[in-house]
Amino acid sequence: MRKNIITVLSHPAALRRKCSHFPPIEEFADIDKAAIQDLKDTFDVTQGYGLSLPQIGTAKRAIVVNFSALGLDELGTAVVMINPEIETLG
Repeated sequence: MRKNIITVLSHPAALRRKCSHFPPIEEFADIDKAAIQDLKDTFDVTQGYGLSLPQIGTAKRAIVVNFSALGLDELGTAVVMINPEIETLG
């Protein structure tokens, strides 16, 4: 289901709280599956470069990134990442 997008101006505390991790995919509950589906549905309507679950009101770690919009067509179109981590190299 499409959700409204939360911004720093409308809900500053909601985007600053620490998000929880998802369990392994084989242990997903129905609520976890629904959260990912909400993320995909909302992104399909809004498009853009990317969207995270906290931006639609769920404090869990997942994002969708539109690689085509970033000029990285070889990586596919929109990709959902669950529990992403940023690593610095070099």
